[in-house]
Amino acid sequence: MNPKTLGDHIRRKRIMLNQLQKDVADCLQVSEDTITGWENNRTQPMIHNYPSIIKYLGYMPILVNQDSIGGRIFHYRCINGINQKKLAKLVNVEASTVASWEKGEFKPNPRALKRLLKLL
Repeated sequence: MNPKTLGDHIRRKRIMLNQLQKDVADCLQVSEDTITGWENNRTQPMIHNYPSIIKYLGYMPILVNQDSIGGRIFHYRCINGINQKKLAKLVNVEASTVASWEKGEFKPNPRALKRLLKLL
């Protein structure tokens, strides 16, 4: 099986470990229904769930090109489980600005870039 979604990765790991969805739910501190939704690709995990998912899997399941500032920002948010709004507060900009950086629409100005690079 070649997993394409986070739910696919979770299901593959769960099956490899011979675990029930309840076991994974307990490990990730979510409901069993949440695991079912993820595995059936009906729902996607929220960013705050990513750190525990990454820990459970033992790897980062999302391929992110960290050569760009947008990729580095997204990778940082995944590893730390924070949304764009929270990251924006950390670097003292608007959430829409962080979204634009991630999409590669704009580059951070020198002051913002300095604050951002301290985090990354």
